[in-house]
Amino acid sequence: MKPYFASSVTTHINLDTYLLTSISACSYLSIYLSIYLSIYLNLTKIPINLFQASFKTVMARMLFVIFMCFMFYHETAGNHCQNQELLCNDGKCIPVAWKCDGEEDCRNGTDEKDCAQRTCGETEFLCQNGHCIPRRWECDGEDDCHDHSDEDHDMCSKHVCREDQFSCENGHCIQLTWVCDDQKDCENGIDELHCNKKQCSRDEFRCNDGKCINAKWECDDEADCDDKSDEKDCAPHTCPPTDFQCDNRTCVSQSWVCDGDVDCTDHSDEMNCTVTENNGCTSTDFICANGRCITKSWKCDGDSDCADLSDEKDCIHQCDSDHFLCEESKQCIHKFLKCDGANDCPLGSDEKDCQTEETCSDEMFDCNGDKKKCIHRDLVCNYINDCGNWNDEASELCNEKFPCKDNNGGCDQKCINLHHTHRCDCFPGYKLVGNSTCEDIDECQIFGKCSQNCENTKGSYKCSCIDEYELHGRNSCKTIGPRPWLIVSNKANVRRLHLGRHEYKLVYGDSDSAIAVDFDYLEGMVYWTDVSSEKIMKIPFESQSVLDTAEVVIDKGLKRPDGLAIDWIHHNIYWTDTGAGRIAVANKSGHHVKTLINSELAEPRAIAVDPKSGWFYWTDWGYPPVIEMCGMNGMYRHVIVTNLRWPNGITIDYVSERLYWIDAKSHQIESSNMIGGQRITILHSNKQIQFPFAITVFEDSLYWTDRNTETICTVNKFTGSDYNQFGLELREPMGINVYHKSRQPFSKSHCGDNNGGCPHLCLPDPHNSTGIHSRITFMCVCADGYISKNDGHECILAPAPTNTSITEVITVPKVTVETTTTQNQTTNEDDTNVTQMPGGNVANQTTPMVMQKKRENVGKIAGIVTSVLLILIVIISVVGYIGYKSLRKRRTKHMNFDNPVYRKTTQDRIMLERNPSTLQPLNA
Repeated sequence: MKPYFASSVTTHINLDTYLLTSISACSYLSIYLSIYLSIYLNLTKIPINLFQASFKTVMARMLFVIFMCFMFYHETAGNHCQNQELLCNDGKCIPVAWKCDGEEDCRNGTDEKDCAQRTCGETEFLCQNGHCIPRRWECDGEDDCHDHSDEDHDMCSKHVCREDQFSCENGHCIQLTWVCDDQKDCENGIDELHCNKKQCSRDEFRCNDGKCINAKWECDDEADCDDKSDEKDCAPHTCPPTDFQCDNRTCVSQSWVCDGDVDCTDHSDEMNCTVTENNGCTSTDFICANGRCITKSWKCDGDSDCADLSDEKDCIHQCDSDHFLCEESKQCIHKFLKCDGANDCPLGSDEKDCQTEETCSDEMFDCNGDKKKCIHRDLVCNYINDCGNWNDEASELCNEKFPCKDNNGGCDQKCINLHHTHRCDCFPGYKLVGNSTCEDIDECQIFGKCSQNCENTKGSYKCSCIDEYELHGRNSCKTIGPRPWLIVSNKANVRRLHLGRHEYKLVYGDSDSAIAVDFDYLEGMVYWTDVSSEKIMKIPFESQSVLDTAEVVIDKGLKRPDGLAIDWIHHNIYWTDTGAGRIAVANKSGHHVKTLINSELAEPRAIAVDPKSGWFYWTDWGYPPVIEMCGMNGMYRHVIVTNLRWPNGITIDYVSERLYWIDAKSHQIESSNMIGGQRITILHSNKQIQFPFAITVFEDSLYWTDRNTETICTVNKFTGSDYNQFGLELREPMGINVYHKSRQPFSKSHCGDNNGGCPHLCLPDPHNSTGIHSRITFMCVCADGYISKNDGHECILAPAPTNTSITEVITVPKVTVETTTTQNQTTNEDDTNVTQMPGGNVANQTTPMVMQKKRENVGKIAGIVTSVLLILIVIISVVGYIGYKSLRKRRTKHMNFDNPVYRKTTQDRIMLERNPSTLQPLNA
C-alpha cells in the first residue's frame, strides 16, 4: 500500500463515495427485481402472453428506478459546491470570482473557456498577461500581476512622485517628512543618506556623533551620548551632602533611603533598614524587612517584590504538580511551557533535557505512518528491510516508478517525487486540504497580517491604510506628517523624546513625584499627576521648562492620583485615586469635580478613555485583580478581564479598536477587543518585561516604561517581536504616552455645542458592541455637593442641616434609561455617585428631594445641646489633627501598598537647577 501522503485520491472523496454507493444501491435494486421476476415466473408458470405483459411492466419499473438514480446522481454531483462557488468539470469547486480571471484554476481549464475579452477600468492597470489590478498597486514592490509587468524596472524608474513626496529612485515614493527620520523607508535606504546633523542650541551639549543633549547632563556620571562622549575627561563625581550615594555611585535623595522603594538600581538604599512597625499589614500579607506589605502568595515565588529582597530569602522553592521550577530564578511556570521551544525561564532551564519526538521530513519515509520511525528516502526499495516491517519494500510502493507522470499524481498544484512515491503540495498562498486539494489561504484572518485594512486575493493578500496613514513596506501603516514624541515622566520631571531623531527635551523639570501623563493635542497641553504634592498639573507641550510655570488644575481632594486620562472630545479629565479609593471626573479647568465610582475599588491604577463610544477602562491590582469598563457618565460598570495578577498599565488602540495591558507580576502583555473578548498574549518574558509601569501604543509598536531596567521598551504590537530598549538609565520611569494627533482621533461630540446646555458636566452616554443602545447621547451631571434643579438645567448647593431642624433626606431612585443588552452585561451603579440631569431626549427625570421637619425650639434645652455639640466638635478636631500628623509622619517613613511604592513626600522635592546630579538623562 502507498503511504497516506502518497494517495492520489481526488477531492470530495466522501461525496463521490456516497454517490457511488447510491448507484450501487440502484444496481442491486435492479438485480433484485430481475431475480424476483424469474422466481415469480417459475412458480406461477403463467402463459407466454401474460409473461410478456408482466415482463414489460417489470422492465418499465426497472428502467424508471435506474433513471431516477441517475437523475439523483446528476443533481447531487452538480450541486455539491457551496454558495459563491463554481463547479469544474473534474468535480473541483472554485470561487466564482476566479472564473475568467486569466488563470486556469480548474485542472482542465474550463473556468477560462467561453470568456469575453476583459478590459481594465480607468483605475486599473493592465498586466501583460491580461490581468487587471488596481493602479495603486503599480510599482509598489510586489508582483501583483504574477508576471512582474506591474514592477517593470524601466516603467517604474520613470514614475514621477508628487511634490510632497520623496523619490526613492526605483519608482517608489515616500512622504517628505519621512526623510532623515532615522528610519529607512526606501528599500535602498537613500532617504537616510546625506542627512545634515542637527544644530545644537546654546543650552545643549553636542556629542561626538552629532547628537544634542542638555548641557546640564554633561559629566553627571551617566552616559547620555550614544558614544559616551559626555562623560569623557570629567572630574571624579561625588554626591552632595543632602544625597545618598548608592554602591554604584548614583545619587538619590537622602530621604528616599529605607522608604520601601528601590531608588538605587543595586538596591543599596533599601538594605540594612530597621523596622519599628508593620504598617498595618493584614493576615493575608507578608511583612517585608522594610515594613512593606505584599501579598503572602508572592513570598518565595522567584520575584523580588520587597525592595530589600527579604521575600526571597531563606526560601525552599517548590512548585505544585501543574508547574515547573526554574533552576536559575526559582520561579514557577506552568508545566505546558516546559519544552515548548521557547525560553520561559531567564536562562532557559525549562528547555533543558527535552526529548524531542522524531518526525518525518519531506526527505524521509514514514515506516509506520505515525511519524515515529523514519528512514531516508534513498533506503526505500533497496531490497533491504530498513523499516523492520518491510513497509519500505512493499511491491505496490516499489512498482511506482514515475508517480507524478500521470495526471500530476492526482495533485491540484505541486506533485513532489519522493523516489518511488510522491506527495502533493501547494503554491505559496495556498494550503493543502486532504492529500491533494489546494485551497486559498485567507491571510486577512491572521491577526496582525496587515496593520489596518486587509484584502484577500487569490494566493496572496493586499494591505492598505486609512486616511492620514500610508503603507510602509508591505504590511505596516505609517502616519503621514511629522514623527511623534514620547512624553515620559520620571518623578523629578516630565520629558519628551522624539521618535526618529532621538531628540529629547524637558517639558517640566521641577516636579515632586510625577506619575501619570496625558495630553490634549489640539490644545497643545501636557497634563500629569503628582502624588507627593497631591495635584494635577498642566503645561504647554512646547514649554521651555525653566521659563514656563506649570499651572495647577486640581489641588484639592486628591490623595494618590495614579491614573490620568484626558477626554479630548468633551473636554473633561478622568483620574483614579488609590488613596481616596475613587474614580472621578472634572472639566479641564479643574472645576466641577464629580465622583463617578467610589465602591468596590481596591487599588485602581491606570485609566484610558474612548470618547467616541463613551466608555472608560481601568486596571485594579487589588484582590482579585481585574480590568473594568464603565460608561463615561458612571453607568453600566462591569468587569471585562479577570485571571490577572498585577495589571499596571492599560492603553487603547483606537485604529484597531483593541485594548492592550501589561502585567507586572506575570511579566506579559495581553490584548483583547473592547469588551474583553478575543484575548491573546502578545509577549510573555521575565527577561524583557521586568517591572513595567505604564504602556502606550502607536502605529505597529507598543512602548512601556520599566523601573528595573530604567528604560523605555518597545515591541511589535501583533507579534511581540522586535524587542528594543532606549532611554537608557532613565531614573524611575513612570508614565508614558505618545504625543501625536492620531492618538486623539476626531469624532463627533455626544454633547453637541455649548456643553449640551449642562451647567456643570456633560458626560457622554456609552454605546458600542456591548449591546447597549440608549435613547440619549449624553447626561448632565452636577458636581459633588450639588443637586439638580429646574429639570436639570441648574445645579444648586445641597442644603446642609441646621441646629434648629433635623433634615431627613429621602432619595428617589435614579432615572432608568431604556437600554437593550445583548451580551448579559452586568450593571453596577452606585446610587450615591451621580446626580443625573436630563441630556439628549430624556423625558422623565427624578432628583433627590429634601424634606425638612421643623421641631419646636425649646430655648434653654437647645442652648445646652448647642454647647455640648461645640465642645465635642473641638475635641474631635484636636484628636483628628493629632491623628493626621501621626499618620502623615508614619506615611513618610513607611509605605503600605500592594504595588511596589513609587511615591515620595513633598520634603523630597528635586530642584533641577540646584541638584543636576539627581536628574538622570534620557538616552536615545
